[in-house]
Amino acid sequence: LRSNSLHSNLTKMIANAAVPRLATAAAQALQRRTYFSVSSSLPQVRVSLAEKTVHGLAIFGGVIAYPIWVIAHVREYKGGN
Repeated sequence: LRSNSLHSNLTKMIANAAVPRLATAAAQALQRRTYFSVSSSLPQVRVSLAEKTVHGLAIFGGVIAYPIWVIAHVREYKGGN
C-alpha cells in the first residue's frame, strides 16, 4: 500500500513539473514557427513544363504503384496460384 502511494505521489510530482515545461516549450515552438512568411506573389523561379510533368508522373507513379502491385498479386493474397 505504501509503495502504491509513493508511486502516486511521484507521478503527481513529475506531472506537475513536466506539464508547465511542455506547455512553455510548445508555445515557444509555435512562436518560432510563425516567423516564416508566406508570399502570394508570382514565383521568383519559373519551373518548366517538362519538370512539372516529370514530377507529376513521379508522384502519380509513387501513389498508384502499390495498389497496382496488390491487384496484380491478388491471387497470392487469396492463397491461389
